[in-house]
Amino acid sequence: MVHLSDHSWMILKSRSQQFHAPPVVCARRRRMLLYGGELYLFSALWASTSLEQDLTSSSFNQSAFVPNCGPIPYEDAMLRAYVSPSDAILLSLPPFVRFPSVATGSRFPTLVSVVLRNWSEYYSWRGLGSPQDQPDSSPLAILLHWPLTIYQILASVLPKNYPQTILSVCAKRTLVVHIVGAEHELSLLPVFKELDYLIRPELQIRLFFIGTYIDPSVNKRIFHLSSRLSAVTWNGVYHQFLQSGLSHADFPDVIIGFNVGLAAYSSWVPTLKKISELAVPCYFTDACLYSCAWGYRVTSSLGLGSTVYQPDVTNVLDENEGSGEHAPLLNPFRSPIRMRSAGVRWGWFRNAFIFAPLRPALSPSLSFTDAVPHTATDLSSKLALLQM
Repeated sequence: MVHLSDHSWMILKSRSQQFHAPPVVCARRRRMLLYGGELYLFSALWASTSLEQDLTSSSFNQSAFVPNCGPIPYEDAMLRAYVSPSDAILLSLPPFVRFPSVATGSRFPTLVSVVLRNWSEYYSWRGLGSPQDQPDSSPLAILLHWPLTIYQILASVLPKNYPQTILSVCAKRTLVVHIVGAEHELSLLPVFKELDYLIRPELQIRLFFIGTYIDPSVNKRIFHLSSRLSAVTWNGVYHQFLQSGLSHADFPDVIIGFNVGLAAYSSWVPTLKKISELAVPCYFTDACLYSCAWGYRVTSSLGLGSTVYQPDVTNVLDENEGSGEHAPLLNPFRSPIRMRSAGVRWGWFRNAFIFAPLRPALSPSLSFTDAVPHTATDLSSKLALLQM
């Protein structure tokens, strides 16, 4: 376990308060951009239908997905999505390297189809490199950290405190994930097709991208990425989305917010309250520990969190429970590219940390600790990686 002394934590906090404001202001200016308007460039990778049309039925029309028969537009779309011709070819094919399967080897139900603990194992499984390679600096990791973060939550974090959710999803054979505050990830929608291989094949998958910066041209659309994987877009804040006539089939099993910055935007307050009322598993990610600490503080001040994250007196990272409720988890599938932030010296990486600051909606009745293997990794070395 690693602890920060009172003196070092106060210095860290004072420097962050001094220099944190300018990046937030810059981020707000950048976020005037709209996301998803360029998805037409990848139209050969999916079929698209209207959300209003689909709301008239009780469930998604998965048969609307019709694979494009023309190889040239499909290849062109794959190249636009992944740039590298060799990587585009490999990612257009199913995995051909045998890896341990959670679904067949576990005593407990699971939502994922394979056991992957880090980028190296993922690259080996996908045939993108050998175990001796160092794929963390590969351009593909810059794109794929979005779906792999979802995988990490479903495979390793959700079983720790919400085993009932896994049982429920397996029973109804449908997984609904609401992605709140969606921005950059929507423009990279093709990479979420990777979930087709990462999640158990018998499950229908529905992703909802809800955010205030979604381009009107793709608002309220359903993108059928495969015969079982759909992505829905909706422009607006999440608590308004929930008031728009959500059908029972669309009720979320898991809510995820990428790089949220809960303390930076007042619009999160009503959304957090509404999420708490839903009593649904909810996980957020952020780029640095300081933002995570403020996320815990926000939910605690609203009476929605069970604890205040205090790394000066408790663990800096959650290395024991693995739930993210009391301290952030270091995401092994974070982006490998360090983000520049004026005035601070620690590393910022997209989706670097996973945390669950809202009070747990359910009390776990059983543990899935044995379902997902863990590796004993020195915490100091993990923190050192973020400073590189």
